[in-house]
Parts: sequence; C-alpha cells; structure tokens
Amino acid sequence: MRIGVSAFFLDKPYTGSGQYLTNLLRYLTADRQHEYVLIEPAEAARRSHQRLASSIMNTNVSGDRSRGEKARVRQRRMSALLAKVSMWAEGLLPENFAKLLFEQFSVPARCRAQRLDLLHLPYYGPPVAQPCPTVVTIHDLIMLAMPEHQVSPLVRWYNRLVAVAAKRADMIIADSVATKKDIVRFLNIEENKIRVVYLACDEMMRPVKDVNRLNAIRCRYNLDRPFIFYIGGLDRRKNVDTLIRAVALAPIDWTLAIAGQVRTDNPRIFPNLRRVASEAGVADRVRFLGVVPEEHKPALYTAADLFVFPSLYEGFGLTPLEAMACGTPVLCSNASSLPEVVGDGGLLFDPTDAAGLARLIAETVASPATRAELRRRGIRRAEHFSWQKVATATRRIYEEVHLARRESCASPGLEAD
Repeated sequence: MRIGVSAFFLDKPYTGSGQYLTNLLRYLTADRQHEYVLIEPAEAARRSHQRLASSIMNTNVSGDRSRGEKARVRQRRMSALLAKVSMWAEGLLPENFAKLLFEQFSVPARCRAQRLDLLHLPYYGPPVAQPCPTVVTIHDLIMLAMPEHQVSPLVRWYNRLVAVAAKRADMIIADSVATKKDIVRFLNIEENKIRVVYLACDEMMRPVKDVNRLNAIRCRYNLDRPFIFYIGGLDRRKNVDTLIRAVALAPIDWTLAIAGQVRTDNPRIFPNLRRVASEAGVADRVRFLGVVPEEHKPALYTAADLFVFPSLYEGFGLTPLEAMACGTPVLCSNASSLPEVVGDGGLLFDPTDAAGLARLIAETVASPATRAELRRRGIRRAEHFSWQKVATATRRIYEEVHLARRESCASPGLEAD
C-alpha cells in the first residue's frame, strides 16, 4: 500500500503529537512492507524538514514533493493543481487558518494527487472530505471532556467540524480504553470502529547510571536535597496546585521540583502556582525549574526521590510512564486512563483529595523499602510498552481497513482485484 501520513507535527518533536508521529514512523517503516508518503504543511515544506524525516526513517518514506516521473505525470491532473493551490494559500494565512486549510483542503487534495491507498491522521484533525480509506488517531478529547478549554467560538466550531470528520473515518485509534469510552460518549462513534493502541515512551527514558551526570543535573537545577519531581504541564487539568497543597500538608522537608513555564496570563486555564505555594507556606520548598530540555529529563527522573502526577484527565499519561521507565518511584492519580498505564508500577490516589495525597506522600517518603519496591515495579511495568508494539498494531489496522474497503467495493460474487 501507499499510505499517506499527515506530517503536521513532524517539526514539533517535543509535543505529544510530535513524539507520537516521529516514533511511529520510525518503527512503521522498519520492515519496508508499505510505502509511506508524508503530507507536509506549506511552511514545513519551505523549511525543508524532509531532511528531518529522512534522518529518522529509512528510504521507505517519501516526501510529497518529489515523486519521480510518475508523480510528475499525476501532478498534471486537476487534483495536483488543487493541491498546489491549497499549499500556496496556506502560506498566506495566519497560523490557525493555515492549519485549518492544510487539514481540510490540502490533505485531501494531495491524497488524490498521489493516488494514495490509505490516509492516516495521527492527531484529532481529520478532513471532512476523505478521498481514500482513513484512519484517525485520537489521543484525548480534553476540549469536550473539560469544556473550559474551549476558550473561543472558533475553537468550539473547529471541534464540531473535526467531530463530524471523525465519524466519517474508517477506523479510529485510541491511546487507551478511557479515551475509547470518551470517543463513544462524546462523538457517538460505534465501538467496533475504535481500536486501542497504547503508546510508549522514548527509548532514551532509561535509568541514568552515570553518577557524575546525576550530580551535574542536581547542580544545574539547584536540587541539593531529596526532592519530589513533577513534569507534564501546568494548566488546571494537571492539578499541580493540589500537589503543592498536599506537600504543604505532609510532615516532610523535601523539595518539590516543578518543571515547566509558570503562566499567569490566563487564570481561567493556568493557576498562579507561585501564589499557591506562597499561600500554602511552602514557597521556600517549591522550586520552579522552567522549561526542561528533553535531554535533561532522564537524569532528572533518575535523580528524583519520588515522582507525583496528580492530573485530572489524560488520554494516555506519558510522563508517569517515562518516570517508571527511568526507575523513579511513582505516585499517580487514579483518573481517566492513568490506572491503565501505571498498573501495579506505582501507587494510585484520588487527585481531588489533597489530605489523602499528603498522607500517601508522607508514608512513601518515610519508607525507603517502599520506594525501592516502586522502582523495581515501575521499570518492570514500563517494559510492557514499546514503539515496536505500537507500530505493529497500527500496521495491522491499516491492513484491516484496506481489506475491508476492498471487500466492500467488490461486486457480489466476485473478488476484488
């Protein structure tokens, strides 16, 4: 098959969708069973991030710009002309409108121009017009599950548009059973059109054994005492204010290290965490690390004495998985998909109960044996998730969809050619 993949997030490798796309493509193309054609936004094409694609994948991946003589012939057709016009128009529009034009017009036009057998949208942004069998990955439905995130009429309109488009897809991939249930609930899509494929963390997420590197990371972030680590976003959904209050209630003197850029520009979405720490009386024990580069994360996880993740809603929960893979003892919220990911690799808690979380933190801090056991269980649990499994399951979904479409198009009593 010739499979088109929307590459909108390929040059955003540190976003969740970017990590998913990058790792999925790397493993999908390893066995060379199919040809993968990247459908790129106009801006990405101008920056020539095809070089990035080539660096992470083998030669079984093509960009959508140079397809040899056959492609040049196809480009003379009207569909190719429409693809070029759409791509040109993308470059003239503001970012949000360019994204919409790319998803709703450029992607289908280029599918027709390239005569693709199947299209995969690796995030929740499918086109309404789907010129070939279509698979959509839905990582979460935050905007629908937590309506306060729909901050403008344009966002609400966009969500209605992609909801209609998702219903037209041949198959939906969900990151977890919890997300599958949300898809059924909010989008009214039949369960038999949804497949659950768990994600995995990057291979660099492993325990760091180099003592000098661990000491250097502690020094860089001024973490000279035992510390609880949090990373994973700072909006209200992440519930970090409850974590700060729990640390204030717990009879411990450990530092709480919080990664990420604290924002105060939109209090509806982002709580003022510095104010929360001050009002809770722990401003001197809460250290805000700012944005942490990806290459620092394994050492920070490994150096941490405890990782606490209090989120209220996750489509999958990648950061607790990363922490477990790095051997960090994990305490994790029992909300949405998180129990599916953490399993017995960590201890679960009610994210709405700050006092209960404070007790759990205090008990875990007081027990080196518990933390050692959590390290062992976490590493073992993380081994269940791999990008090879993700790619294998995704490839099977492609083949299932392709076969079903061929069979539905075949005449009664005749085999599809």
